[in-house]
Amino acid sequence: EREAADRLYELLTPYEPLDTPNELAVSAGPVAYFLAQLAAFLGRDSCAQRHFDCAVAHAEQRGLQPRLARTCLEFARFLHRGRVAPEVRVRAAALCARAAELGDSLNMRWLSDEARALASRS
Repeated sequence: EREAADRLYELLTPYEPLDTPNELAVSAGPVAYFLAQLAAFLGRDSCAQRHFDCAVAHAEQRGLQPRLARTCLEFARFLHRGRVAPEVRVRAAALCARAAELGDSLNMRWLSDEARALASRS
């Protein structure tokens, strides 16, 4: 799996600032989001953080509120993985709060609940 993930990461990297269209030609979100997930899987934490930052900015600029909520939640999950540094906890808490707020405003209760549960584990 690592070899396939590494190859996919390399193939997608040039497309980081773009959207990923699905079969209906609707955006499935920024390529950066998927690069962040791949980088995290591959243990490239600094790359994953940079890709998550890019994905958040992309979703904000495009007004993709559901995608922004999901990205904030996944970014917070990534930051929670074994991190104890105070600044990382603050960032993760802020991302959880934002995800929960967006989830509430979008009637995505499941996402709000997950964000609040994650925040409570800090």
